[in-house]
Amino acid sequence: MLAKSIQQHYKNRQVPMLELKPTDVRLDATALDKTAAISQIIADMVADGMVAPGYEAGMQVRETQTSTYLGNGIAIPHGTPETKDQVLKTGVKVLRFANGIDWGDGQIVYTAIGIAAKSDEHLAILRQLTHVITNDDLSARLHATPDVAEVLSILKGEQFTPSLEMNESLVRTGLDIQLVSEAVSLAAGILYAGDYCSAAQRNELLDAEPLDFGEGIWINTIQTQNPKTALAIVTSAKTLAEGESGFDILLSLTTSGETHKPLYDRLLQLRRDGKLAALKTEKTASGLLRLLKMDALEGESIELRLPIEQGLHARPASHLAKLIKSMSAEVWVENLDGNGGAVLGTSVARLIGLGFSHGHLMRFTVAACDDPQQVLRQLSTAVSEGLGDPVVPVTNLHVEMDVAPMEPKQQQARVNDKITGLCGAPGMALGTVKTQRRVAFDVVENSDNRAADAQRFKDALVVLNNQINSTLQNETNESKVQILSMHAELLDDPEFVDATLDMIATGKSAEWSWTFAVERIASSLEQHSDELLAERASDYRDLGYQLMLILTGQQEQASESSPHILIADEINPSDVVKFDPAIVQAIVTAKGGVTSHAAILARAAGIPLLVGCGDIVLTIADGTPLVVDCDNRYLQLVGSERELDDLREEQAKRRAAYEKAYAERALPAVTTDGVSIEVVANISSSKQVAASLELGSEGVGLFRSEFLFMAHTQEPTHAQQLAEYKAALNAMETDSQPLIVRTLDVGGDKPLPYLAMPHEENPFLGVRGARLSLLYPDMLKRQLRALFEAADHGLLRVMFPMISDIAEWRAIKAIYNDVAQEYPGITLELGMMIEVPSAALMADVFAKELDFFSVGTNDLTQYTMAVDRGHPVLSKQADSLHPAILRLIKTTVDAAQRNNIWVGVCGELAADPLAAVILLGMGVKELSMSQTAIPVIKAKIRSVSSSDATLLAQNALAAESSDAIRALDGVGVVA
Repeated sequence: MLAKSIQQHYKNRQVPMLELKPTDVRLDATALDKTAAISQIIADMVADGMVAPGYEAGMQVRETQTSTYLGNGIAIPHGTPETKDQVLKTGVKVLRFANGIDWGDGQIVYTAIGIAAKSDEHLAILRQLTHVITNDDLSARLHATPDVAEVLSILKGEQFTPSLEMNESLVRTGLDIQLVSEAVSLAAGILYAGDYCSAAQRNELLDAEPLDFGEGIWINTIQTQNPKTALAIVTSAKTLAEGESGFDILLSLTTSGETHKPLYDRLLQLRRDGKLAALKTEKTASGLLRLLKMDALEGESIELRLPIEQGLHARPASHLAKLIKSMSAEVWVENLDGNGGAVLGTSVARLIGLGFSHGHLMRFTVAACDDPQQVLRQLSTAVSEGLGDPVVPVTNLHVEMDVAPMEPKQQQARVNDKITGLCGAPGMALGTVKTQRRVAFDVVENSDNRAADAQRFKDALVVLNNQINSTLQNETNESKVQILSMHAELLDDPEFVDATLDMIATGKSAEWSWTFAVERIASSLEQHSDELLAERASDYRDLGYQLMLILTGQQEQASESSPHILIADEINPSDVVKFDPAIVQAIVTAKGGVTSHAAILARAAGIPLLVGCGDIVLTIADGTPLVVDCDNRYLQLVGSERELDDLREEQAKRRAAYEKAYAERALPAVTTDGVSIEVVANISSSKQVAASLELGSEGVGLFRSEFLFMAHTQEPTHAQQLAEYKAALNAMETDSQPLIVRTLDVGGDKPLPYLAMPHEENPFLGVRGARLSLLYPDMLKRQLRALFEAADHGLLRVMFPMISDIAEWRAIKAIYNDVAQEYPGITLELGMMIEVPSAALMADVFAKELDFFSVGTNDLTQYTMAVDRGHPVLSKQADSLHPAILRLIKTTVDAAQRNNIWVGVCGELAADPLAAVILLGMGVKELSMSQTAIPVIKAKIRSVSSSDATLLAQNALAAESSDAIRALDGVGVVA
């Protein structure tokens, strides 16, 4: 696919080596000072057609911004981004000053390497320079040799001692290996594919007898004349019974001279220290490489991805070194995706020498410092802001494996097959299948006319904006209006639009640039651990597809005019907006989630939507009779007319039951024997309060405050936060209707644009929710102040997300207490989310210090079942009705009751009619859900007795699976 190819191109883009010529070097230059030296460099560049004379102003200005002195007598004067248009062709001029030039601060330059950078071809020379700067002998030869050829040889890297390449692309972990020879063969293939050995040398590796080094570590080595040497690593998923200690890991390397020596020394050191076995227990490529490169540094550290497209070249390296020099600390820097060990961050040359490319993982370790966290925060902010260079977000950091993953075998759907999915929108439909087929775009990467492509893109934006606004003018449904308005705003997003125009300016086509910009943002969003935010990626891809239709002048297939059930790989919000419920009777998708905007729109339109059914649904032929039962989460291919008659009767019953539930939506949720439960809504904006109340909501059980923070390019002000919370409270119909606000809940996988956060290998287990608030306590205090001041406008409660340990809660409570002292007349009810198993299991400890619990079943299911709810194959296993989840909820309820506090449930489980009765029977006092589910859930509660609910809950807790629980009650939407 185009998006994937763009990601791969972006990830694997190689920096071409600039060809230096003898005419680019002048050994006998003289100048009175730095200004005159730069003028001479410009004169040589102008004479060679590299630059226009105006480029000199940029070089002189650059020296006032950041010193271009690298070290060991070498400087690299270059222009500013503003004078890039003065560059006619990329090139380098080398001038040597025998008597030296004072470059400022007492730094004497003997060799000045002037750079005219139109692209990034000069970067290879800069990286080679780091070896010269850190090598006194090479630097002295560069400054003194009378031979131009030797200067060129030094700058091209031909004089360097080769080093052993060690990176993650050469590592394969956890493989199903039966013999050591299989690992030897795979490692040899990896080295051969990377051009680290010839075909004959590959065969030599295959024939060699690997050395059993001990502790399950085996080594295979050959000597080559190729200066490009490397280490390939293959690890087995299980220990093989070979050799004296078994086989776990193969280290296979090509070596030239002594390039292997640092690795061998490190292995011997690990064995002496008794740490060799640590290699066997390390499961990640990055972890293995860290162990093999050096000992862990002492001190507190942070790991950050470098968001600079051209890597850590001279300018950002200088910016970083200057920042580190200003700190009262010792800061060590490592490239965890590169070679070499740690370097002190005060040296520009050594920073460049680490070879950071875009997306590489930087580790900063702070020692000899009174406040290391403050230093780490400063470093995090500086890196996230690009160290003075434009920021290009990192979208895809995983290296493609040579070994193809095993794909589940594709099955063919057959008559009477029952295929399960997730309920995106409730309801039941009978009809025949129509499969959606999307337009495939054949995109050319490069443009012949940049100006024309930029104008085509701008024109297409206008057309799409007009289309969206035209739809908005005729739309009255609030959900549709909100989502369409959001789409219109996205089209004005500078990150979206400017990124595309910037790519076009580099010579890429409008289509390629737009797809690149869309995929970069969407890929970042879909990694978010918050399912709701992750599914916003579909909005970006939806807009991407719509604009591509305009750019390419293509049209989609004509809409089917007769009633049908639509099957698609994934459905876009813009599709659902156009659908007539009388024509599109239901939608079935292979992928997708229940909180996507497409699902919200389907619920608003009354179109049943079954998502996450897997690719098998794409094998169902057009015209096939089908029943889609979203309430019971399945579809079935119908085999006979009798089945159709039975299903039509069931559908009529369902429709009548829903109409009755909707008519009685204002009635309270009280069982037949008088037990009540509060039914409230999940919202993300104060504008949604009125609509939820109209559908029978008795308040708001979850106000997702992160959406307020994400709607701004900087932290919302006190006034903006206060206005939003007051608006939600003022929209309530009575003072007894609660508003429960969840404090900011974002994480390192998708940080706020104005909040510096490190990249995390597993953001689902990283800095999220309350952990983020503890990292930025002042931001939490500002939010709490706004909540305190809004409290006199209604019944306001506050709950805190993602708490797993009592120490976390007490640290949060201490922050709350600090703010509470400023508002002595106001007391807020405090609750916490139960989202991780540890919180549920320790609920008896937490309950003593809180007013209520709110169980977030979406995350609790994900963390308990170890299944990503967005996984295209495994998502169906993330069933919140699993007995393991119910038992954790029951543990929470029991602990709450012993301490006289109440429990609510605010995840997707609350909107499941069967689950609602079970939760009632377990003692849950509040159910919070998507507003469209409220009438049905209230009607379901009114149809049962509390004693029946208690018995159902007991049977569910004793069940062995979610299927067994669903079999306890065959009721659909409403009994």
